[in-house]
Amino acid sequence: KKNMIAAADGNISYKYSENEISITPSGKHKGFIREKDLCVITLDNRVLRGTPSGERLMHLEVYRRVPNARAIVHAHPPTAVAFTVAKPELTFLPEKSLSEVILAVGAIPIAKYARPGTQTMGDVLKPYLPEHRVLILARHGALSWGEDLIEAYQGIERLEHSAMILKSAIELGGLSELPNTEVQYLKSLRKKLGPKTL
Repeated sequence: KKNMIAAADGNISYKYSENEISITPSGKHKGFIREKDLCVITLDNRVLRGTPSGERLMHLEVYRRVPNARAIVHAHPPTAVAFTVAKPELTFLPEKSLSEVILAVGAIPIAKYARPGTQTMGDVLKPYLPEHRVLILARHGALSWGEDLIEAYQGIERLEHSAMILKSAIELGGLSELPNTEVQYLKSLRKKLGPKTL
């Protein structure tokens, strides 16, 4: 409903035991998935039930590297992805313009392009894990992990909302940044709030 995916795009997973992960099926529109459609895989990529998402290797890489990750949402938020198409030189979404980006997420890196459905999708995330919970996947989509499903979902929602504001600012005349002293204050406050995506 928030235009984060189209048709059968995107995937969601939930790690419900130390070795078992429930993940959305390949090729199914997320709006029509029922409980019986959910697939089960293991941390070492054995398929226990169903036909899991072809991008499960990316999910598994996060779960292996981040022990406290319990849920992952991968979507294709249009504005966030558009930044990587229009500005391929960016390595992070501009963060110093919006207090909410700093406070609620922190820096949002842009991982290099990787061919969908390959191990490379997981490999390009390695430099950013476990520090970053929300990442943009260049020319593809975004990934958010959390300690529960709500946190993982909120990361994607926060990312796209922030990208839309930044895009509007550029269209209205350009980005401006908060004063450096304010940025440093917000970063220190973020540390006190803890690492979760808000």
